[in-house]
Amino acid sequence: MRRQEDIDCKLQRVRRFLQEKELAGAFFMSRASFAWITSGGDNHVPSSSEQGEAGVLVTPSDYIVVTNNIEAPRLRAEELVGVDAAWMEYPWHEQLVDVLSRAAEPGRIASDVPIEGCRYMPHELAALRFTLTALEVERIKELGAAAARITEEICFGLKPGVTEREVAAGLNAALMKHGLDPTVTLVAHDERIARFRHPIPTEKPLQRHSMVISCARRYGLIVALTRIVHLGPAPDSLLALHERVAQIDSVMMDASRIGTPYRDVLRRGMEAYAEAGYGNEWRLHHQGGPLGYANRDVLVTPDTPGLIQDGQALAWNPSITGSKSEDTILAEETGPTILTRGGGHWPMIECRVQERIYARPAILQL
Repeated sequence: MRRQEDIDCKLQRVRRFLQEKELAGAFFMSRASFAWITSGGDNHVPSSSEQGEAGVLVTPSDYIVVTNNIEAPRLRAEELVGVDAAWMEYPWHEQLVDVLSRAAEPGRIASDVPIEGCRYMPHELAALRFTLTALEVERIKELGAAAARITEEICFGLKPGVTEREVAAGLNAALMKHGLDPTVTLVAHDERIARFRHPIPTEKPLQRHSMVISCARRYGLIVALTRIVHLGPAPDSLLALHERVAQIDSVMMDASRIGTPYRDVLRRGMEAYAEAGYGNEWRLHHQGGPLGYANRDVLVTPDTPGLIQDGQALAWNPSITGSKSEDTILAEETGPTILTRGGGHWPMIECRVQERIYARPAILQL
């Protein structure tokens, strides 16, 4: 029942959008938007594609699952059980635009994937999902706790000689075992931490120092986090560097208030970089931004428009060469809430921003 109520809440947003834009329908076929409009459904087959194999057409009066005869049986039996929907099932060899035209004029249908004849409006449709519903807030809080716990358990088990690929494989397997899908898994050992901001896992064995980056998904929602480990005591210089990154992260979290422009958060982060003595480091890697049903909905730049929404998830990821800080937060009336907290065993750094204390993950020294 709660799932249907969640869908009904989203339909109100979509139908307001249709009215404002004078559209006959909106078609959701990307993996992210399908999960959103179905309250957790999964329409993918190849993991390499962000376009799913089924979609949902919303009109002013109808909610229609549009799918070919290959996918329909599984969707009915596993993904959309109990969902109040009409179905348009078509032979796999027919053209999708011809199928959609039976329900509405394609030229007046907004689509989040390119379909001949339809109006391609991915950004406008994605914006409808930025404010999380009550059910989504519950789900993303549970997801954040689970993703952090699993990632940190993997980090606690690191041993000398384990390769980056082995760490990534172990993390991905643990996530999937608990019902989470890895969407990004990056691992860097030793000197690769400083060399590469996006370290695709390799056969490099661990000597002393490791960084593990994870984005994990459940019900379509995604959280992001980074953890850093050092085997044996970490050098004081590395600990000091990481504390500076954690402080920058805390500044950006604290600035993430409802109604604040995205670019203002980035500006505060840029100022914090300069105050830490690393004024140009923000240029070496993106600083993150809002997320929810994508790894990032927006990578915020100094020119990015838009305001932080009530109940919107964000993940900032400041880095100084050799270290990084990243967790997922939720913008709420009382301020930002950190979602990716594990079981309480990870060492933390207390960072003060004005009158508020932010507990940020320290480097785990094993």
